Amino acid sequence: MRRAGWAIWLAMAGAGATLLSAPAVRAEAAFASGNATGSKVRVVTAVGPWIEVNGRRLPPLMLFVNTEVRATEETVATIGKEIQLARQAGVPFITFITSLPWKVNGKYNYESLDTWLDFILSVYPEALIMPRVRLQPPNVQDWAVLHGDELITYGDGTQSVFSLASPFWVEQTEQALAALVNHIEANPRYAEHVIGYHLAYGNTDEWFHLGYREKGNDISGANRKVFWIWLLRKYGSTEALARAWGRESISETEVTIPSTTSGYTRSMLLDVVKDRPVIDFFEYGSQIVAERILNFAHQVKSLTGGTKLVAVFYGYLFELPDSNSGHLALDRILTSPDIDLIASPFSYYDRRCTGGGPFMGPVDSALLHGKIWMQEDDTRTFLSGPDDPDAGFNLRVDTREETIAVHRRNLGAVAVHRGGLWWMDLWSKGWLADEELWANIATMRQAMERYYEGAGPFAPDVAFVVSEKSFFLTTHGESVNGVLLGKQRSAIQHSGVSYGLYLLDDVVRGQVVGPKVYVFLNAYYLTPEERAGIDKLKKDGNVLVWVYAGDVAGQDADPERTTGFQIKVLPGGRYRGTIAMETELQGPWREVAGKSWGETPRVQLYSVAAGPGVTVLGKYAGSDEPAFAVLKVEDGERPWHEQSGWSSIFYGSWMLSPEIIRAIADFAGVPVYCRSNDVLQVNGDFLSIHATTAGQKIIYLPRPGRVIDTITRELLADGVTQYSFDMAAGKTRWLQLCYDDSN
Repeated sequence: MRRAGWAIWLAMAGAGATLLSAPAVRAEAAFASGNATGSKVRVVTAVGPWIEVNGRRLPPLMLFVNTEVRATEETVATIGKEIQLARQAGVPFITFITSLPWKVNGKYNYESLDTWLDFILSVYPEALIMPRVRLQPPNVQDWAVLHGDELITYGDGTQSVFSLASPFWVEQTEQALAALVNHIEANPRYAEHVIGYHLAYGNTDEWFHLGYREKGNDISGANRKVFWIWLLRKYGSTEALARAWGRESISETEVTIPSTTSGYTRSMLLDVVKDRPVIDFFEYGSQIVAERILNFAHQVKSLTGGTKLVAVFYGYLFELPDSNSGHLALDRILTSPDIDLIASPFSYYDRRCTGGGPFMGPVDSALLHGKIWMQEDDTRTFLSGPDDPDAGFNLRVDTREETIAVHRRNLGAVAVHRGGLWWMDLWSKGWLADEELWANIATMRQAMERYYEGAGPFAPDVAFVVSEKSFFLTTHGESVNGVLLGKQRSAIQHSGVSYGLYLLDDVVRGQVVGPKVYVFLNAYYLTPEERAGIDKLKKDGNVLVWVYAGDVAGQDADPERTTGFQIKVLPGGRYRGTIAMETELQGPWREVAGKSWGETPRVQLYSVAAGPGVTVLGKYAGSDEPAFAVLKVEDGERPWHEQSGWSSIFYGSWMLSPEIIRAIADFAGVPVYCRSNDVLQVNGDFLSIHATTAGQKIIYLPRPGRVIDTITRELLADGVTQYSFDMAAGKTRWLQLCYDDSN
């Protein structure tokens, strides 16, 4: 080890001697030392899911430590303590940051990487490790002078690092990444313990375009060049491109990139003909991100013979509302064989104790493609300080008790949706340096493993569906997608139903099987193939729900053919999105009778025509225009539909309330497990409840069964159809629901 490495190592060694005074948790070892020889790794999703290392299935649970902070003796001691606590809790995987070394004076320098790998293994000899490799373009002055047109360039003339479109950066990154992977895999000790590579880039390593929110789009020459090449690939010829853009002819010099696209038009939806250049740029902006991810992922798979995992952050459709984020090619990422783990933090909206901690993406699409969605739990625990760099948006949890409840809420959601998770001390300041926190983590790990060993397939009753293509038609990101998708998550979590979050692509391919209700959150633009896929859902009493509108954008839009309703445009500016429910509603709609929900900006709204088979449940406030209606399609009705025995629901406002979701579930005949508006995650036999308010909670079982405390394994009730108990606000409980036909 070289001199600088020795300086760090001495600090590490000194810190390691006093990491813990006594074992915090006497958890059983997750695996035996030295088990990972050869380190052949894969994900298993048919059951579990698990990460399988040399045939041994391990829970997808990790500790993240930030090793790019300044390595003071105090920081190193903190990192070492947290790693040792993770070891004692039986958490099998450690992940840490390393910046991709760039060649200096003809050489790559792996001193920092090797030092941290050695340190982790000195503290946790059995650790299985996944380095997060930052592919950030280097800000090297000599290169910038030689390749200035390949730097990210903003509308105000300022420049940043190398553009994703830079061929020079791609070449250098490929070389540096290959050298790093070969360096690790050529070292028998490292190759035994490193189970994969987390490829990171951009703002906070998460693959959104650098500076797009603050500075706008990259208008560099390199990006314009690659945009032009992509357009020709999409349309096949300059003539076809010109026709699509409504021009007689077009050349490369005439194709420009808008410096900003926020508020490009006052309309909520772009015109698919007139605004085609902007729509194409939005699509290109996500495709180039996906292309770079998959290029580097394939390289890692090739270099390791397919024996190591590849992870990326991606797919934040519910969190990033802007169409130029770069995160709208998730289907391409999911369908690639070169990606194993897709990651995101929990949402920064509503994540404190008593909140929901929603998912950022359509997490349940991952399993359909044999991948694990990994949640990053970067909760600012009670040990965090007021001066943390993320304190402005990542709100602190105030007490140890609340931190334990939030950790349990978060992992409970992950377990229900069959994912994985890493706990994160973002700044290596000791957020997780607490024995009681890790005692809770050990207990949760054991319970999660027991559940994964016997769990059946994930089978939600309600599918909430999001479309990437419809995103490209919006420029008012926060005021449109931030409501339709972002804020909608809270009502979903508080509804009490068993739900899944899916990409429209997976639904129309027939990969989502089992839900009785399909809620299309933003399906205002559909392709013919998507319409055909949706048609296949119109059977067996299924209920299709259209939020805001369905199939109303595009030259071939056919909302009546798709939804069954005659959808009409209301005059702009005259209506708000508040829906006043009818007062005399009965049956499944009784809970919502006489109430009002919804609020939207003054944008174009839609209504439906009343007619045979249409039951109007609510109208826009102060008008007679139907805003909430149900249509039951029976045999012989609606001759333009070949299918029958299904129902369609139109909801013209922008956000379903928990009460509306429950009423739809009651109408469809699917279980509602809780009606007290608490945060509930449930998959039939496993349930996690986080109390939004204090008081009595009632869990409704769909048929007589047993209720077992998942953590303690105590039998709480037997032969019951409901189970009631009291909870303090902010507490979390995990319950197992067992029936006569199950274990």
